[in-house]
Amino acid sequence: MTQIQIIMTVIAAVVTILGGVYAMFQFVFQVGKTKEHLEGFEKNTIDRLDKIDKRLDSIDETVEDHTLALVQIFTFLGQKYPKRGSIFAQKSSPRSLNELGKKVFDDINGQEFLNENKDILFTFIDNESPKTRLDVENYSLQALMKLTGDSVFNRLKDYVYEAPAMELPDGKKYELAIGDICFILSLPLRDMYIKEKGTFEENQLPE
Repeated sequence: MTQIQIIMTVIAAVVTILGGVYAMFQFVFQVGKTKEHLEGFEKNTIDRLDKIDKRLDSIDETVEDHTLALVQIFTFLGQKYPKRGSIFAQKSSPRSLNELGKKVFDDINGQEFLNENKDILFTFIDNESPKTRLDVENYSLQALMKLTGDSVFNRLKDYVYEAPAMELPDGKKYELAIGDICFILSLPLRDMYIKEKGTFEENQLPE
């Protein structure tokens, strides 16, 4: 092999090596750009998900506020027009379930339901900071009304759905409603709470 051939062979080898190095740098450069794009995409995605999460939290708070407002309205109406109070409770102070109220309470296994859901019901009443026994009675009803949207109330809803019209002492028919169930449960819940939490002001509970 002549000197010129050797030089040409070396030059060809160097060119090949340089081409490989150039291709490698191009690849590394492209990988770098791709990584940069991926990191940017990841950041944008995280930011968007964070905004969505905050919006969902806001929606949850709004729904919670509206639910509580509705519960308070229903409770107020129940006090102002106490039809179920006269049907299922005795006119004494404090109010207590009459024979019909006790029958429904037993039929729905009311004590078992209250024992199973005691923690969440007591927590609701605690958060309202009751000062009197009347407060406890009102918040007990509100706690149960609020719980009607939970799956734990499903068996009670089934009971209401399947229950035939009740015949009252005056011979009239009465269709049981979920609000009646809440009222019937609220009086024993009131007594459970007062017994466990101690003495409240000696106010008169409504008849």
